[in-house]
Amino acid sequence: MIIYLIFIPFQFTLANWDISIQYSTLCNCQQISDPTMCSSSQFCQLDVDFECIDVLDYNCSYFNEQTVLYLCSQLDRCYLKDGQCVELDNCTELKGSTNQECYSQSHRCGTAINNICQLTQCDSYLDESECNSSIFNIRFDNVGYGNVCYWNNHISSCQNLLCENVSIDQCQQYTNLCQIVNNLCTWATCQNSSPEDCTFVWEGSQRNVIQPCVLSDGICQNANSANQLNQQDCTQNTLYTYIYTQDNCQQCSYSNYFEFQLLLIIILFN
Repeated sequence: MIIYLIFIPFQFTLANWDISIQYSTLCNCQQISDPTMCSSSQFCQLDVDFECIDVLDYNCSYFNEQTVLYLCSQLDRCYLKDGQCVELDNCTELKGSTNQECYSQSHRCGTAINNICQLTQCDSYLDESECNSSIFNIRFDNVGYGNVCYWNNHISSCQNLLCENVSIDQCQQYTNLCQIVNNLCTWATCQNSSPEDCTFVWEGSQRNVIQPCVLSDGICQNANSANQLNQQDCTQNTLYTYIYTQDNCQQCSYSNYFEFQLLLIIILFN
């Protein structure tokens, strides 16, 4: 996974430090040298030589081979256009009179409004399994899905997630999103996290940013900057968007930056 970021030679320290998580902000798997951390990532895997590599080169054109073309519409960022698998920029590119027509073209765009496809709304999921698995699609997306969804067993319907409406049993399924506090399900915070679970919590109106946590004197609290994270916590607590290098927790940088810089020098001085 390649990260497209503008190179900045220093970091700003913010009072409220949260991180917007998108595919484009993730570290390259090749940057992750720790085998255990590589294996625990959703995006990386160890190859036969125990090198950390991408689970999948997430490029829609990869699926243009006829043997795997059928997978295109099942991926949240791709859709079939004139027999080719291409990147989906906006759901309104797709037309459909029903939710199912839209969903069959892109799982991202499963809601039909006035014959135009829109981001999939929770109530568009009619199946409990699809509703519950949608949480993984909402995260790490450049465009965004909308709300986090959960399956309401009382009315057999997929709805926008509100932790206070979720049962205690279901609450435990939403790791880093919801927590049980005083025998009630509530939105997760670092302060309410146990020392064992002190990593990060999802925040934001669409739960698309994370607040990294840090353990201090045995108490979990908000991390206010990358400087507070040690080598063990740097990558995990920033959800694979920071890496520990040269005794510092630093934001992953565009991996070809130095090659680009060298190329620029060659062009300028030739």
